[in-house]
Amino acid sequence: MRIRTLGILGVLATATWVTFRGGDADDRVDARPAAGTASTRGGAGAPADAELPVVLSTYRLAWQQTLTSEHGDQAVDLRGLWTVETLADGTQQITLGDVEVEGEGARLPAAAELAEPFQRFVAAGRLDGIGFPLGTSIPVRRVLTGLAALTWFTPGEAPAWTAVEADGTGHYLARYTRHGEARVERARARYLKAWTLDGLSAEAADALETEESTRFAFDDEGLRALQGEVATRVLDLATSTRITLRLDRIAVRRGVPRRAALFPQVPISNHADRAAAQARQDASLLGNATLPDILARVDELTARSQEEQPARSVAFKRLRAWARLHADGPRALSDALVAADEAGDGNRVSMLAGALGSAATPQTTDALAQLLDAPLTDEARRQVLVSLNLTETPTAGSLRGLMDAVQDASGPGGMASLALGAQVRRLAEAHPDDPLAAQAEDAVDLLLSTYDAGLSDAQRTSAVSALGNAGHPRALPTLLRAAESDNEHLAAQAVWGLRFIEGEDIDARLEAALSRGGAVTDAALRAIGNREPGRWFDVLARSPLRADGRRGVQQAIERLLTRWQG
Repeated sequence: MRIRTLGILGVLATATWVTFRGGDADDRVDARPAAGTASTRGGAGAPADAELPVVLSTYRLAWQQTLTSEHGDQAVDLRGLWTVETLADGTQQITLGDVEVEGEGARLPAAAELAEPFQRFVAAGRLDGIGFPLGTSIPVRRVLTGLAALTWFTPGEAPAWTAVEADGTGHYLARYTRHGEARVERARARYLKAWTLDGLSAEAADALETEESTRFAFDDEGLRALQGEVATRVLDLATSTRITLRLDRIAVRRGVPRRAALFPQVPISNHADRAAAQARQDASLLGNATLPDILARVDELTARSQEEQPARSVAFKRLRAWARLHADGPRALSDALVAADEAGDGNRVSMLAGALGSAATPQTTDALAQLLDAPLTDEARRQVLVSLNLTETPTAGSLRGLMDAVQDASGPGGMASLALGAQVRRLAEAHPDDPLAAQAEDAVDLLLSTYDAGLSDAQRTSAVSALGNAGHPRALPTLLRAAESDNEHLAAQAVWGLRFIEGEDIDARLEAALSRGGAVTDAALRAIGNREPGRWFDVLARSPLRADGRRGVQQAIERLLTRWQG
């Protein structure tokens, strides 16, 4: 690998502005097999492996990125060889080699790191995640993730189709258009969610403007060439990024896909060191304030005045920062919550419970779970359960506490069930050997038994809501039965509960539910709003409900189409 200087920008694809650099992607492509590589064509004299699948493709890669900001422009030009190997399970192993980089900025990561293979995980034709060897540095992850996302193609059979794709900035809606048998163009409609320190945010996506024009050229051996540009800019900052990319295939190899060990899989993201960045942000937000200082400020504010909302938001974030930065922070906030409840201070209780839930650490989740055993008023307990429903970090303690609350006949079992279901769903990616995975299965058993034991439609509806929150495949038979109920409210809640369970058969059920009418149609539309827009955009665009449905239904469809279309 030849390395000159690095101009890799601090954040890949933070903002981009796209134009297309003339010429077709299938111009100037040398698709001849490299020396020593067997021909991939059949016919007389063809080698024995002529009908085997292509398992490895190597491309010449050229990538340029320009960042424009109030601090000036930065640019980088990277060239090298991009080799994609398809493994036996469909995972793609990629190696970047013979790299040359020119530009200004931080220094390029070590050559040995850039040369390490990484993996692109594929599920149902979609880019599902990325994997790196343990110890791969953040700068390397950032560069390679950006390249892996930009070179991805989501297949489709129709003349045009849409898909939700991911890159370092977030999740965006891509629009594909086919031109004959060998060419496809991709445009980018808008970002649906953007990465923040607190995770993916739909609100943050509203601050981004993006465009793309990329052309893919194919032949019998797969992707032959790619050429395009992607750009995004941050509307409230004087910052934009333009990325230009080109791939030209130079070699292919056919054979039997090999099996290989898989690297730990993570979502496509900017791979920023969020923990460190969040700690710095929290420390800056807190300054020298003490917890009594922050609580005194909370007491000065109420939820009634619209003018006070910005200050109230700052106080809330400072409580959350305190819980994350101090070892005794979670316990201090939970003790303050108990004291506020005893004093009848609902304002403090609400702020403290919300701060513990949104702090999203195992310690703050455990602090909330321990509050379930505290002598709280019903309203304070409700606030705790709402926060446990929303927290992103389930723990063994929170699962155990919520299961106990579900089985407590004298407690708020319905709210506890909802929170338990939400925590089960967040554990969907847990490794089977993880003890929390086993606890999650026990929780599903409890929720299913709660439904079976329901003596009324109201009780069964509450249980169905919790099973919908869980989104667990084992809940599917129960949800499907409930969706056929003559009780419209129960059926609607079951249809809404299908939103997190993947599968074309579930989409077909939701499409059928659209025509049932009433609350069930409303629930189906809400569920569809949580599904893959690429599957649903054209269905809703052609739906007769746009013209013949109730006004509320028509408006709901138009809102979804507008959100997906940008």
